[in-house]
Amino acid sequence: MSGSDPKASRSILSLFQDPALFLDRDLSLIEFQRRVFNEARDESNPILERVKFLSIVVRNFDEFEMVRMPQISEESGTAHFEKLRSEIVQAMREVRSYLRESLIPALAQHGIHVLNYSDLDTAERSRIDAHFVQSILPALMPLAFDPKRPFPHIPNLGLHLAILVRDSKGMERFACVHLVRRGEIEIRRFETGTLLDEIEEGARQVVTQFEIPAP
Repeated sequence: MSGSDPKASRSILSLFQDPALFLDRDLSLIEFQRRVFNEARDESNPILERVKFLSIVVRNFDEFEMVRMPQISEESGTAHFEKLRSEIVQAMREVRSYLRESLIPALAQHGIHVLNYSDLDTAERSRIDAHFVQSILPALMPLAFDPKRPFPHIPNLGLHLAILVRDSKGMERFACVHLVRRGEIEIRRFETGTLLDEIEEGARQVVTQFEIPAP
């Protein structure tokens, strides 16, 4: 601008270089997830809507960790990465605490019970075991790995068990079992009004009781 004061121009430009004047897009995204979390905590919302809001928070943090955090580790300094990591860890602690201490009891008040395998009575365990043998066990295939075999590909965002398998000669091998989605869905729908908390917990209890073909 003609006749402008160079010192004043430099002063104005220096303002736009002050990080305090700008919102960090990653921290803003984390703050947005907190607002979604607040919807899950809003008791005026229907109970299943609150569960949905909580699942959105977890899914978004999963995606952020998989996609954005690797980029940040390459583009930004360690301090920024650790700041984001700390914020995410704290947020997920709050999510898990709220789920266990508030949302699961609220679901129970509406007739939806989230249970561990160890919480089931004898008859319920028998039904789960039978369902496991009929619908899930046939789809399980242990992936062994040892010095002669490379580490198997483990799909992301899946549930897996690390187990020991023993062949007919008594030889033990370390293996990984992927819990198929079909089985997870069927267990969750197994009994109206009852959810098996953490599918791997139920599978861990019953998988040890049955013989899985060794690889």
